[in-house]
Amino acid sequence: MLSKKHPELKNAVSCVKRISFTERWRHTMLLWKMQKLDENEMKRECKEAGHAEGLAEGLTKGMEAGRKENALDVAWKMKNLGDSSDKIHLITGIDLDIINKL
Repeated sequence: MLSKKHPELKNAVSCVKRISFTERWRHTMLLWKMQKLDENEMKRECKEAGHAEGLAEGLTKGMEAGRKENALDVAWKMKNLGDSSDKIHLITGIDLDIINKL
């Protein structure tokens, strides 16, 4: 508003906006880097403590659970579109009993 009333302040207002954006961006990047450092430190500590196998097993179980959830979502959508239970079973691998209960 001041820059509209006083055109000579337009450049100063522009500089302040750029600095403000740069500071917010720098703050965001610092937070992201800190999170990555924390993650890496946790992985290193787990590995040193012999928990690397447990971490890998947990990740594998989580991925498998995600795949199952996704398959159920696809099956539900296919059933709502009118696809046959056999076709849904063929594509998703979900048991026919489960498909029929959707």
